[in-house]
Amino acid sequence: MPTVLVVEDHEDTLEVMAKIIDRFGYRALRALTAEAGLAMLATEKPDIIIVDGMMPGMNGTEFIRLCRADLNTAHIPVILYTALMDAKFSEDAVRKGANEVWHKGRIDVDQMQERLEHYLRKGPGDGGSSNQPGAAQ
Repeated sequence: MPTVLVVEDHEDTLEVMAKIIDRFGYRALRALTAEAGLAMLATEKPDIIIVDGMMPGMNGTEFIRLCRADLNTAHIPVILYTALMDAKFSEDAVRKGANEVWHKGRIDVDQMQERLEHYLRKGPGDGGSSNQPGAAQ
């Protein structure tokens, strides 16, 4: 069963995301902080990571930078999930290693499933950047 780690500091949003992922037939791992997400990566090997962009403490782009710097996690596709509609923020996230950026409220469940399936089909090491559903136009 594919596994998706969701790193999100708002518990309600984290639970909604996890339920959606469960509904897709995937296993959802949950972390309320970037630090907790990194600690989880020491024992869990998710197929995909979805990380909130703006969190207290370590933010999503720093989390991604650390994932990319670690040989054990560098290959895992990482999607930045953010409420910030700033194009420069999204571009910076991709430059720092995000495979794509999802904007909260701008991506629907069908798009989420299609994008997750896209990365699962590609397999490890094939997680290059792609389009950005829900991006500000």
